[in-house]
Amino acid sequence: SMNPCPCGNYGSEDKECTCTPSQIAKYKAKISGPLLDRIDIQVQVDGVKYSELSSDEETETSDTAEVTTEETEKAETEDVPETEPEKAATETEAPAEAETKNEEDE
Repeated sequence: SMNPCPCGNYGSEDKECTCTPSQIAKYKAKISGPLLDRIDIQVQVDGVKYSELSSDEETETSDTAEVTTEETEKAETEDVPETEPEKAATETEAPAEAETKNEEDE
């Protein structure tokens, strides 16, 4: 995470940036090229207003989100039928496993 400029307001819809172009260039030059090459995705996000963070509106708790996620994952696995290639792979693997077990017994 990094601010877009020293004042942190460059590109913001709510606040005006007070930095000069040379200040912004100097600030961005602090991050080396090899480090930036390792970053796959860069997303610019505006800050969240305090009024949105401090509202009394009920939000989803992590426990509720966890239950919802588990229910969704369970529903997804139940709804997905086994495909023909998966059936074929299972059928071809079974005899090989039986041979291995017979060899181990001897």
